Amino acid sequence: MKENTKKRKKARVGMEEALGKQEILNQMYEIYAKGKAGFDVYMKEMGRMLYCKLN
Repeated sequence: MKENTKKRKKARVGMEEALGKQEILNQMYEIYAKGKAGFDVYMKEMGRMLYCKLN
């Protein structure tokens, strides 16, 4: 298996543990429904989570 694939699988598992599978599905729906604006909101939330976790 390629290194990139391994990293993506680990990241997916980490996201599911942190947020829960249903929350990820809800966010994916929001991105789909709102387009780029939904994606921007999602990325901002991810940045906040990582910032809080690192500090």
